[in-house]
Amino acid sequence: MAQDELGFIWIGTTYGLCRFDGRRFEVFTPKTHGLQNKPIGMVYSDGQHGLVIAYQSSFYDNQVTYENLDVLDIRTLQVKPLDVYYHNMAFGRDQIHNLHVDQNNRLKGFFVTPYDYY
Repeated sequence: MAQDELGFIWIGTTYGLCRFDGRRFEVFTPKTHGLQNKPIGMVYSDGQHGLVIAYQSSFYDNQVTYENLDVLDIRTLQVKPLDVYYHNMAFGRDQIHNLHVDQNNRLKGFFVTPYDYY
């Protein structure tokens, strides 16, 4: 669960992503917004306009994977692969080993294999 810069609360579920505006939920699915067809394991605000989405490896495994992260632009509601959204990354999204987040679930950086940090 994460809160974006516009104040919306985002919750990852088995079948998609839910956005709560304080009164109602709006559901984002693979069919409606281009999410991957995998359960969402974690969501993180980037502190600007991106919501980083980490998926579980399968419907039967609770393991969160970081090699195929997506980013939802909270202004346009479009989902793009991490390396397309952040097009100036010094590494490929398949090299991400883990994420560094703060106590508010905001993304602070990437741990890249083998031991680099960005």
